[in-house]
Amino acid sequence: MAERTTTTQPKAQSYIIKRPRLTKLLDESGARIILLCAPAGYGKTTLAREWVAGDRRRIVWYSASHASSDIVALASGLAAELDAVTGDHTGAATERVATLRAVATKPDVLARAVAASRRDWPSDLLVVIDDYHGISTSCEADEFMGLLVSQLPSKFLITSRERPR
Repeated sequence: MAERTTTTQPKAQSYIIKRPRLTKLLDESGARIILLCAPAGYGKTTLAREWVAGDRRRIVWYSASHASSDIVALASGLAAELDAVTGDHTGAATERVATLRAVATKPDVLARAVAASRRDWPSDLLVVIDDYHGISTSCEADEFMGLLVSQLPSKFLITSRERPR
């Protein structure tokens, strides 16, 4: 019996409509924390991707999920992303969170551990938290993010279906 490979073509090509007015607003914003909040399907992630695509800063992109409501998973995931973007091959932030994982899972301890993992954070760091609504289902994870945002000297872009607490 002969094997066949069948390829299918999409019925319509997907086009992303550029939104220069919105990306210009993001560019001109002097805010350290920018929140894009809208229901599902409104293009929050697409706008965020479009905006960071032309940016020369170091970008940390963390896509939250319902698993991110577990504070240890959230702290570990963000620490790994921060280590990767800052070029830290020692994994300082990841190592600190891993060390604390068994003994302290309090939001303030984990946030301080991540923030203190390096002496000098890059001044050009932009942290994007996509789908924040996956985090906000947990009070502890939400508190951790609030503390981390207050302790890191970075700019933050947050996309969410609901306004964070």
